[in-house]
Amino acid sequence: MTIRMDELGEYCTPATLRLPGFGGAGLFLRTSVMPVAAEDADVDVAALGLDVGLLSPFRFVQFLSRSATRGFSQELSSFFFAAADDWTPQDSVPAFIDPLSGLTCRVLSSTPVQVGLLVELDDDSIGDPDGRALDFVTSRAVLAQAAMDARILEGVDDDVHFSPPAEGR
Repeated sequence: MTIRMDELGEYCTPATLRLPGFGGAGLFLRTSVMPVAAEDADVDVAALGLDVGLLSPFRFVQFLSRSATRGFSQELSSFFFAAADDWTPQDSVPAFIDPLSGLTCRVLSSTPVQVGLLVELDDDSIGDPDGRALDFVTSRAVLAQAAMDARILEGVDDDVHFSPPAEGR
């Protein structure tokens, strides 16, 4: 996604999302604006940038300045909320995939209070495939909060109202 530099508005201020997991694991996302070359443009253009951090108890790997698809934060928000809300998200919630950044999030497992996630990045710059993936468990409450927080990554400040799950599920 490219935008004119004079249309940046809310993109000028970096926003950060932290999705903590149990045992010290976590996913970190930070948005930025990246200038891009535009041979045919009369004005400077920029792309939405995304820094991705994968933290495990054994390592922290950062992937900096990756281009991201416009609207990815709303899709990520929907994924997080569906994973938090669904009784068996590993069976019914489709993976979140942003082809431009190479970021993929999948639900691997769940219990009534926890959800197991796999976060992967399509990046060959790190030879070790384990460095490009993070498999961790977080709580449903944290995922619901992340669903609301993810929207800030692109400056979306709409009021978000989620309904609690139905009783007896």
